[in-house]
Amino acid sequence: MRSPPPAALLALVWAGGALAHAVGVPLIEQEPRPGIVREREAAAGLNPSGAQERSDQRTVDQFYRDLTGQNPDAATPPPLPPMGGTPRQDAREEDRLYRDLTGQNPNAPMGTGPR
Repeated sequence: MRSPPPAALLALVWAGGALAHAVGVPLIEQEPRPGIVREREAAAGLNPSGAQERSDQRTVDQFYRDLTGQNPDAATPPPLPPMGGTPRQDAREEDRLYRDLTGQNPNAPMGTGPR
């Protein structure tokens, strides 16, 4: 049996996509088009003023800075902090953090920690 030519396969894939669209893709999976969204917002009286849009953008930028610690308009991300020292220094720091968080010595035998 011969395999179908690539154009026929492409046509089948396209037809399958068109059929899925015709049958109906759940609304939750459809991405809204900005033009339609603006029209619907205008019809509902939800057209924000230019000042409101700028205020909203400042709020979004502030959230971005708070969550990531960087400027959303920066061209390059800030450099990563330097890696730890030697494995021994890293182990000591890890043990210190463990003690600070749990109040236990990570190197103590099991069952000897505070209760």
